[in-house]
Amino acid sequence: MKKRGFRKEGEQVSFSFYEHFRKVKRELTPAERKKPPYLLNIPELLESDGRLTIKLNERWGSYKKWSDRKDKALECRLNEVIVEIVTILEGQIIEKRKKEAGERAKVETLRRREEENRRREKLEGDVALWRKSRDIREFIHAYESKLIERKGTIDPDSNQAAWLTWAKNYANSIDPLIRLAPEDSIED
Repeated sequence: MKKRGFRKEGEQVSFSFYEHFRKVKRELTPAERKKPPYLLNIPELLESDGRLTIKLNERWGSYKKWSDRKDKALECRLNEVIVEIVTILEGQIIEKRKKEAGERAKVETLRRREEENRRREKLEGDVALWRKSRDIREFIHAYESKLIERKGTIDPDSNQAAWLTWAKNYANSIDPLIRLAPEDSIED
């Protein structure tokens, strides 16, 4: 029995064809006829019964087969076999495409979920930085008010003035609303 296969787009339907045989007893030779039956080792012969079969092997051990019939030779049924091969291959291809589409959908869903998580983390980080910059500005304002209350004015060349300038610049540098360029949008 030889196995063959039909392929399309990476899918395959294998088939085999074989001839049917039957066992027949052979005629005894004159020397064998003289021996008692219990001493005889007569092998049976295989004789073709003239019938052919084509067997298509589908997936997971299922198969379909066509054989010669008394009313119709196998050769006359080859169109049925070809139609079945095409049907099986097309079904396998459709199944493969559905599976691939499902995999792509899973990958896309995962990518969207990761993108959504990234956007949420960025938003939450920006809110935290905005609150921190607002708190720093409130502290700077309170600090500046306290200095003016104690000294009346703040000398522009003093360490306190330099620190206030540095603190205001730091608050501005971490504020996401100030870092936001005019052409930026919320979606970025």
